[in-house]
Amino acid sequence: MKTIKTQSALALLVLFHFVWHAAAADPTLSRLQKSYEDAAKRALVPVQVTYQKELTRLFEDYTKAGKVEAALEVRNEMLKHGFDLPQAAGASALTTEAFLRKKLIKGRYVFYFDPPRSKLMAFDPGGKIEEGAAGQEQTWKVEGNELLIFSQANQLSHALEYVPATDSFKASSRPTLFMSRKVYMENEPRK
Repeated sequence: MKTIKTQSALALLVLFHFVWHAAAADPTLSRLQKSYEDAAKRALVPVQVTYQKELTRLFEDYTKAGKVEAALEVRNEMLKHGFDLPQAAGASALTTEAFLRKKLIKGRYVFYFDPPRSKLMAFDPGGKIEEGAAGQEQTWKVEGNELLIFSQANQLSHALEYVPATDSFKASSRPTLFMSRKVYMENEPRK
């Protein structure tokens, strides 16, 4: 039994040695592979740069025009390709109150409180929580890049900061009734 294991190990070692030498012995193939990879990178980089510039321009146009859904689609395309998001006017416009109000009114969200506890929430244009309202979550408003949620007694229950990179909301550092709770909010998953 011991000799079979020793012979098998020796056979694998010899096989590995020959394969390694065969691969290392053909410098022409290695040069050809390297040349191909370098040429492919050189050809692809200008295409990627142009695509990123065009997406950035489109993103900024949609953002300025208040076309929230279209801007988010372009943003997702940029993230899919690993492109940097614009840091100029378009990116700062993403966090404006008007943009967030439109976004909140149009969508449904999963509000996580003391995760994994969660509930669906929807926001009406008049500042009321349309779906998912409870004693501590009755009304809402946007200030800067924060969603503020108020209780029945009009006390600030939750302050959630919008995070453009993940298109979600996380607890901000603003003092609230439930500061010790872990809270965050994401878009409702599409079915």
